Amino acid sequence: LIHHLAMPKLYLKHGQIFDLPFAEQAYNPMLIDMLFVFPLSFHLDFVPNIIHFVFALCTGLVVFGFLNETSSRTFALLGFLIFLSLPCVTKAATEAYVDLGISYFFFLTLILLFFVLKNMRITQRPPHSRATRRARRRRMSYSGRQDFTHGRNGIGRKLSLPAAI
Repeated sequence: LIHHLAMPKLYLKHGQIFDLPFAEQAYNPMLIDMLFVFPLSFHLDFVPNIIHFVFALCTGLVVFGFLNETSSRTFALLGFLIFLSLPCVTKAATEAYVDLGISYFFFLTLILLFFVLKNMRITQRPPHSRATRRARRRRMSYSGRQDFTHGRNGIGRKLSLPAAI
């Protein structure tokens, strides 16, 4: 797993991104790894570790914010502490990898998807459903009441009901 820092160092040494035929990992997208290039250019080899640790804290804060919004503050704090105390998170947070950066963006995507789907309200039945076709044929509303305001051709004439005998 040395390629997380070795390839950005090679890119800095040559002053450009170039082909590395001996490293298959160089052909993968190095999105989070490229965050490490800036501190490495100033010979600050410890800063990539701090960047990865910050991704761990940010992911924990995303978990806290989601749980705080959907449940109570107690569960949010518990989720934050559980996430940060996972052995894989504590181990990865001390080294310059991409795992916690990927988990940060993955959690953000999942939470955004959750809130988008939660706020999306379906006000009508789908146009292909059997109940919708039946209601159109009978000129009835979805609640089952006869719709007397629209005539056959959609003109707003009222239908007169026969008087009770």
